[in-house]
Amino acid sequence: MVPLASTLVSLLVILVVLFLVFKIVHVVLKAVVIVGLLLLVIIGLVGFLSYSNGVTLQNSFVNGTNSFLLVNKDYVITGFTLMNSEPKFIRNNQLWDLSQNYSKDPNNLPKILNSSYVFAFKMSAFNSSITVDNFELPYSEVKKLFVSNTPIKDLSNYIADKKDIDSKFVMAKLNSSFNDSTLKAYLFSEEVDSSAKNPMFFFNAYKKGDLEVYPKTILFRVLNYVPESFLKSLTSKVADKLER
Repeated sequence: MVPLASTLVSLLVILVVLFLVFKIVHVVLKAVVIVGLLLLVIIGLVGFLSYSNGVTLQNSFVNGTNSFLLVNKDYVITGFTLMNSEPKFIRNNQLWDLSQNYSKDPNNLPKILNSSYVFAFKMSAFNSSITVDNFELPYSEVKKLFVSNTPIKDLSNYIADKKDIDSKFVMAKLNSSFNDSTLKAYLFSEEVDSSAKNPMFFFNAYKKGDLEVYPKTILFRVLNYVPESFLKSLTSKVADKLER
C-alpha cells in the first residue's frame, strides 16, 4: 500500500510540474508572439517613415532649396545654397554667424538658410580632382585652398608654377571671376558636383561620419543600420528619376 501511495504522490507531483511548465511555456510563448508582433509593427512604421522621408528628400533635391556647408571642427569654411539646380554662394559675412549656430545648435541651420535640408561635410568626405580655369587641380591642393586666408593668390602661384607663366596674369584672370570667399565656395560646389556623380556618395559619407544632415529625420537616424545593397538599389532608383 505504501509503494502505491508513493507512486501516486510521485505521479501527482509530475502532473503538477508538467502543468506549471505548460503554463510557464504558454506565457512565454504568448509574450514572444506579442513582442514579435510589436517589433513587426515598429519595423513597419520605421520603414514607412523612412520611405516617406526618402520621398521628401528626393522631391527636395528636384524642386526644393538645400544648402551645403564645408566644416572644419566647429567652423564653417564655406558653402552654397542650391535652388532649382542653381548654386548661390554663401557670403563671407554670413560664415561667422553660421559657425556660431553650427557649434551651438546646428538644428537651427535649415531655418537660418531657408532650406529644406542642410548638408554639412567634413573635408575628409572628398577626394576628387576638379578643373579650375582649364587646369586640373588635385584634391590635396584644393584642401590647402579651403583653409588658406589668400586662396586666389595661392591658386595663382600654383597654376603659374605648373604652367610656367606669370602668376600676375593668372591672378588677374581669377580676380575677374572670384574673390577669396567665392573661390572657396566655387571649389566646394565643384567637389560636391564631382563626388555626387557616384549615387552612393551621400550615404557613404554619412555612414563614415563625414556628413551630417539637418534636420535629423528618421531616414538618417536608421541609415547606419540599412544594408548597403538596399542603399544601392534605392540610390539607383532616385538617380533614374532625377535623370528623367
